[in-house]
Amino acid sequence: MSRKFMERTRQLFSWYTLLGIAVLLAIGIGAMWIGTDLLSANREDSSSSPPQQTVPDYMLTDPLLAGKVITWTESKYSFLKNGADPANGQSVRVESWVKVGSDGIPTRAHILSLFEDGAFHQEILVSPDATTIIFGSNYPDVSSGAKTGCRQNWPAYSPEMRKSLLPSFIDEKKLSRFGFAPADLPTPNYPKSSSLVNANPEKTLESGKTVRGWQMRQTSDGITNIEKVLIGERGRVLALETNRTDNTGQVIAENKSVFSSIRIYMTKTIPEKVFSLSDQAHEVCHE
Repeated sequence: MSRKFMERTRQLFSWYTLLGIAVLLAIGIGAMWIGTDLLSANREDSSSSPPQQTVPDYMLTDPLLAGKVITWTESKYSFLKNGADPANGQSVRVESWVKVGSDGIPTRAHILSLFEDGAFHQEILVSPDATTIIFGSNYPDVSSGAKTGCRQNWPAYSPEMRKSLLPSFIDEKKLSRFGFAPADLPTPNYPKSSSLVNANPEKTLESGKTVRGWQMRQTSDGITNIEKVLIGERGRVLALETNRTDNTGQVIAENKSVFSSIRIYMTKTIPEKVFSLSDQAHEVCHE
């Protein structure tokens, strides 16, 4: 198997970062543009700007989302051998709110990650002018009494990079080029969408009505990668699972994500407070 092919296949599941931010839990697998492995930013790397990347040709942009505010929830588990992030080996709930411009490019985003018990993990605000990330008090250098260390302010990102905030849609006709084949995969339990506002959605893209499974297995240099993805209506990614093992069968990294239905709102029905930091974030930073 050629190095070029291996790299292209790896890229399919390497876009799981928020706008290219270094990801501690994913490190290249389970980390895809397919759904956002958002809140796993590495604090050690946060002082530098993330690399700028382009959208892979197998990704689709759904015009249905343009000019709307959308929200969905991700149930996520990530494990990285020797990973230092507080969420390593644990499940988190990631809630995303994204305001999409008429050109289909996000203009605002609010992403909140909580542990299963409701404890704060990370929170991110994105705008065309800046990106702010709040790290929870369970990070080693964010002490309970600190007013610094919890907040990182990063430069603005290009419109192309902000596309990674959108839910993922895939052109299934191109998956076979990356080594994927149709597969009979189990149906997961889908999380519920966020109930942050009382407004009624204009439309809802339901999870689980139409589901098609795809799977890929590859081995290189003694490392085996298995990637699984469930795709629903309009090519939307509903769930994904990735597993990387060494030549002894030991797990190096593992990621599992399941996505809720997407609620689509008219912009005028959503208050601006949706795109503000939560009370939990202010408490962490003692603001």
